[in-house]
Amino acid sequence: MSKLTFRIGQSQEVRNRIIYAAHRLGRSIFDESQIYVPVKTGALKRSGVLRTLPNGFVIQYTVHYASKQEFGVPPGFTEEVGKHTVRKHTRKGIVKARRGTINISRHAYYNKEGKRITVKRHRRSINVPAGMRLETVKKHERGPFTRRYPRGLEGKFYLTRAYEAHREELQTEIYDALKGV
Repeated sequence: MSKLTFRIGQSQEVRNRIIYAAHRLGRSIFDESQIYVPVKTGALKRSGVLRTLPNGFVIQYTVHYASKQEFGVPPGFTEEVGKHTVRKHTRKGIVKARRGTINISRHAYYNKEGKRITVKRHRRSINVPAGMRLETVKKHERGPFTRRYPRGLEGKFYLTRAYEAHREELQTEIYDALKGV
């Protein structure tokens, strides 16, 4: 059995300085990954968390699709999605063109001279052009279904790129932390 053990045999002060350097490096990597993270709705970026541990740090993006955005998926990949609840939300919807008539209730307005004009109930023809509108979708159930990625999904490697950009700094950070000892 092969085993490699790394222990800091120095004082608690040396250990604390090295851990402090690791925490600073974790902050740098997290900040850089926030720059690289792709933003469509902002949910992926907001889900990023940096947790400092007694012996290091953890950077995590918690939305369910974070790993797919980081590493991508190969062409032809499929995944089973179970039954789940979708919260009330707003989305862009396509509105079809509408023509017809609508009922207009009794109403009043003021003309240019300031005289009040009362209008009887009547019908009016409408012509609503097709286009994009925001629509509110109520809370509802979805699933189960299969999600397919026929062309795959290219990985963005936002966390990997941030780590690679700061990997060389670890040695420098530790050296700087131990200078005063």
